Amino acid sequence: AIDSVSWLGVFNFNLQFTIEIFEFICKQYAYHITDKGKTLLKEHIAKLIENKDDTFGNARTIRNIFEKAVALQANRLMGLETLPQDLSTLTEVDMKRCFQDHWIQQFLYSYLLEK
Repeated sequence: AIDSVSWLGVFNFNLQFTIEIFEFICKQYAYHITDKGKTLLKEHIAKLIENKDDTFGNARTIRNIFEKAVALQANRLMGLETLPQDLSTLTEVDMKRCFQDHWIQQFLYSYLLEK
C-alpha cells in the first residue's frame, strides 16, 4: 500500500501536479514510466479532471492508477524473459490497459446506476 500521499486525496489539483504525484509514487517504489506511457497518463488524467465526479479523488485516484498499472505490468511480464529494467518500467501498453479497464468500469458503474 502507498500511504505517504494518502492525505493529499482531499484537495483539487491541476494536471501537472497530478502527474508529479504519479512520478513521485513511481520514484518511491523504484519505477519509471516511458514517455509514451506518460503521454497516455496525461491524456487520461485530463479527461478525469474534465469529467470528474464523486469517484475522482485526486491523489487517491493517481495512487490507484499506479497500483493498477503495476499489476497489469506484472501480468504482462509473467512468463517472459525480462531484463531488470523491464521490471521497473511502466510502458504505454500498461497504461493503455489500465485506462481501458477504468473506462469500462466507469461505464458499467453508470449503467448499473441507471437500472
